[in-house]
Amino acid sequence: MCARANDHNGAVVALHAVLRVTPDNASAWEALGASYNALGRHSAALKAFDHALQLCDSAGEGVRAYAAAQTGFIQLALGSSTDAIEAYTKALSDGVDRVAALCGLASAHVYYAKGALRWGAPGRAAVSIGDAEDAASRALSAMGERATETAWKLLGDVRSLAARINDPNLAPDMNAMLDVRRVAAKGAVDAYEKALSLKRDGAARWRDVSAALKLHADVLRLCGDVEGARACEAKAFEYALGYVRCDPADPHAWLALAFTNDPNALVASDERKITALSRAVALDPTFADAWTALGRVYLANGEIANATRALDSARIADPSSGAAWTATAASHLARGLVDESRGAFRMAAALGAGVEADVGCALTACAAGCAKDARDAYAAARRAAECAPRDAVAAIALGLCAESRGLFDDARRAMRDAMAFSESVLVEPRGDASVTCALGADARVVRDIARSSLERLDDVIERAADVDILSPGEDIEDAIDRLTTVVDENPDDDASRVALARVSSRSRVHARALAGAEQCPVARATGDHRAQSARALSAAACLLNATPVIHVDNDVVNDDDDGLSTMSLGTRAMRLIARAAMFNPTDAECVRALDIARCRRQGVVIARADADADADAKDDNTQRHRALKAALAAHARGEFADAERFARDVVNDVDCPTSAASAARILLASFLLARAARDGDKSPQKEAGKVLAKIPLDDASSSVIELTRALSSSVAAG
Repeated sequence: MCARANDHNGAVVALHAVLRVTPDNASAWEALGASYNALGRHSAALKAFDHALQLCDSAGEGVRAYAAAQTGFIQLALGSSTDAIEAYTKALSDGVDRVAALCGLASAHVYYAKGALRWGAPGRAAVSIGDAEDAASRALSAMGERATETAWKLLGDVRSLAARINDPNLAPDMNAMLDVRRVAAKGAVDAYEKALSLKRDGAARWRDVSAALKLHADVLRLCGDVEGARACEAKAFEYALGYVRCDPADPHAWLALAFTNDPNALVASDERKITALSRAVALDPTFADAWTALGRVYLANGEIANATRALDSARIADPSSGAAWTATAASHLARGLVDESRGAFRMAAALGAGVEADVGCALTACAAGCAKDARDAYAAARRAAECAPRDAVAAIALGLCAESRGLFDDARRAMRDAMAFSESVLVEPRGDASVTCALGADARVVRDIARSSLERLDDVIERAADVDILSPGEDIEDAIDRLTTVVDENPDDDASRVALARVSSRSRVHARALAGAEQCPVARATGDHRAQSARALSAAACLLNATPVIHVDNDVVNDDDDGLSTMSLGTRAMRLIARAAMFNPTDAECVRALDIARCRRQGVVIARADADADADAKDDNTQRHRALKAALAAHARGEFADAERFARDVVNDVDCPTSAASAARILLASFLLARAARDGDKSPQKEAGKVLAKIPLDDASSSVIELTRALSSSVAAG
């Protein structure tokens, strides 16, 4: 009764009283959620609806359609499209086509698809928009002749978005992809026209039809149907005029008129566009889209000052407008401000402004040679290439970014695609005066850039292939001499330096192995991760060859260039191996190097290439003896913690023979007693007594017995 009288606060109080008596009343929880929702307390409403749904699930009463649908409505209003889709799907799980739930499900899928398309996931967007069209069509079928203009408008929104998506599943067949988009664009026009026929005085419906026709014209032009595109543009202009006549005070009407071309005009009139857009911003000075469009028109006409003022107004009106930041970047480029343009494109790409922003972000980063932006630029180029798979300019951006990261094969593939795409110059429709349109307008520009890039890439790949690591039958030392000469002649050739480092890692001469590590190029966080891993691994191999046991070899190397300060060779080798594994964690060589380094840290020497060393490494007793020697050497140098660790590793080895275990315990006890004397702490002394007590004296040699008793006496005396 309270809810019917719009007394929702009273309804909440009454329902709480009911729930105190019957806490398992699902209907009361559902009604409580509705009251909370009416009061705008969405979090409380979600909890109440969720409680009602859980009670129904546990009782096996079936789905509470109202609670589930309202949950979806609230989640969508809060911006959580995935939760909204889940809730609406649950509301429809009983097989009944409820119109409200179907429309809500379609809206949630549209919201999700827009986000996926914005952030460069066209495949997910295509799947979601297919589900949205299915839900909207089911809603219209359920309504039948009583279908409202809102339902038809929703179907038009779904199909309009579908016409903008390049489904990657259809990418190998461009004609099939464009055909799907053409059908979707035509379907959007039909749906919007049906909505307009049901409500002729709805100004927004005129805008929808005009925009859909403009989109249909763009898709037809991509398909090569120029006459059909012109016919659609003529109809779009008529509907835009109808929109202005229906509501001349609506700034969106003047924006729609500016985006269409008068079919009776011999050439496109920029003055008419400027007049329409000026009227739009006069009606609404905070209309960022109109300011952005006005700035683009000024920019296309070379009026840089007017364009700058308009775009400044657009960003003031809406600082989060990706389109405004994209146009601002284009204006910076027009003035030759590459750094400012790069920053604006990065902001636009971060806001999900679309293909043009991603392409601009990638191209300006390459033009500026900014290494710190390489990863973001490559990601932007990948998004652009996936969203516009036949765009020659996007392919060029991807090729340049791949080349800057050392992915030469990928770069060459992208440049070949750009050459192929430039034959038909399939450039996605974008705003006037954009950097991509300026580049893609002339196929010769695209082909020249792609051709010069291909020549450069072919030369790089060919030079890398010419570097022979080790010729058949060639001695390792001779190969080092040969590659050293090559590096001296071409000091900037990274491929030759990597080859020298790899061969030097097999040398038995300590100095040559170290020299090879110094010649290896520094592995950076940019570039092909496989190549960077190989660089770090080559340098590490040299150091491992020159370092018998990590923490035992006390040589140091100065190398500030790669971020590794002065440190022992063993520590530097460990750092390089870790870096190689970070760049390529699945590489078998990285795993093997990590295992070698682990054994070295425990004082175990891994075999070198000769058979005698292999036999020693396979002998467990030899490994344990070497570890004990490493413990003694570490203790002599004052590395007491490492000495104790080496000894403990042998003591804790369950397969260790009794003699070796006894020797390790004696060493460990002596180290502990020395620590107790240094620190004045009784704990190590007590531990030493426990270690000595575990030595079996029955079968021990006389020397072991004597040492054990002597140490035990020291423990007792202490």
